[in-house]
Amino acid sequence: MIKKTPSNYRPISLLSIFNKILEKLISKRLYNFLDHENFFYKYQFGFRKNHNTSLAVLEITDFCYENLDNNKFVLGLFIDIQKAFDAIDIDILLYKLYHYGVRGVMFEWIKNYLHDRSQYTYVNGVKSNVNNISYGVPQGSVLGPLLFLIYVNDIQRATTETVPKMFADDTNAFIVADNLIDLQYKTNACLSDLNLWCLANKLTINLDKTNYTVFSPKKRAISDTITLYVGNVQIKYTACCKYLGIFIDFNLDWKEHINYVYKKLLKFCGIFYKIRDLLPLPCLKMLYFSFVYTHLIYGIEIYANTYNSYLQKLSILNNKIVRILFSKHSRTHVKDLYIIIDSLPLLKLHEFFILKFVHKSLFNSAMLPSAFSDYFSFSKLTDKYNSRRQHDLYIRQSNSNWGRKCLKTKACALWNKLPNEVKSISDNSPFCKTIKKYLIDAKDDG
Repeated sequence: MIKKTPSNYRPISLLSIFNKILEKLISKRLYNFLDHENFFYKYQFGFRKNHNTSLAVLEITDFCYENLDNNKFVLGLFIDIQKAFDAIDIDILLYKLYHYGVRGVMFEWIKNYLHDRSQYTYVNGVKSNVNNISYGVPQGSVLGPLLFLIYVNDIQRATTETVPKMFADDTNAFIVADNLIDLQYKTNACLSDLNLWCLANKLTINLDKTNYTVFSPKKRAISDTITLYVGNVQIKYTACCKYLGIFIDFNLDWKEHINYVYKKLLKFCGIFYKIRDLLPLPCLKMLYFSFVYTHLIYGIEIYANTYNSYLQKLSILNNKIVRILFSKHSRTHVKDLYIIIDSLPLLKLHEFFILKFVHKSLFNSAMLPSAFSDYFSFSKLTDKYNSRRQHDLYIRQSNSNWGRKCLKTKACALWNKLPNEVKSISDNSPFCKTIKKYLIDAKDDG
């Protein structure tokens, strides 16, 4: 049915190589101008340098942890904008470009670039009539994503109830309240505001794919006490939502995502059993990092921030795959095997990526989104005394286990445990090498 539904297909612009080169030059110049003027929305993580999907999810989960720690209810609203790239009104886009300071030759070039485009459909040897395009930016182009970011940038002022968080057209809003009555009122007001913004910009909320989850400080499912509407249509509740490739459940215990990764990796046990005697170790190592490691590390700062008992089966599976690659017995200690392939067991891998994040924030903050600029600060004691704690970070007070799971707290605690000679390393590569050795020697997870 999915393949036979026409709405699941989108047009792709076929552009010449010279067109793409010129687009890239224009895109780079336009992006640098807007970035210099601090134009881009702080919580827009899509199509931007040093912004990625895992950082987008990390920011929203930390927001949830902080508010749950303060005994607040948090509602996660996951909004899908229907055919967002294809629905952009060209006249509105040009108006916004002019308003934001893109004028003169650049404005005229973009205007000419967007107008007088045409498309046709070719199916089973039959070609449709050629029709002009009056909406949308060219999909498959270099400039299209940047033009889309410009078009939706003012969504940050659409509502006063919360701060929308975005990854390109994937929009979510997290509303906080002391009780469920206030939460419902504020969320419906937020939905109304966002729907009005969409209507003003000739965009449509896809009601079939829009849903919400309620995070309770008491860890209980809330499915029938809140009703949300866009117009006369009720928004669906979900206990678990897949957002940017990570399953976010109402308990934030990440069981769903851990099971998802586990099932993806389980099939590789049989595959590696069959090929381990056919390929040399360098090839096996390459396959491990290509097909296993990549799934493990995506969002590991987020999903591995849970109880060790929930992670145990995934950790055991990872150890098993490593033993298979080396043709070792199931009881073989894995510490030396991880050293050979230059990796870490799952729990230590989680700590490694958190510490990398802290190091980048402290020594190379330009490589992180501005949303993380105030995440870490050095302890006030470091200003007064030149002591052995001079490289320690200030740890925020937590009221519950929610607060201790917050990266702002957990990352500081992990960082403060490091030796001073490690915390003082400013270069990224030496720091990563030192941290890997420190973590693998600190405790055996095999």
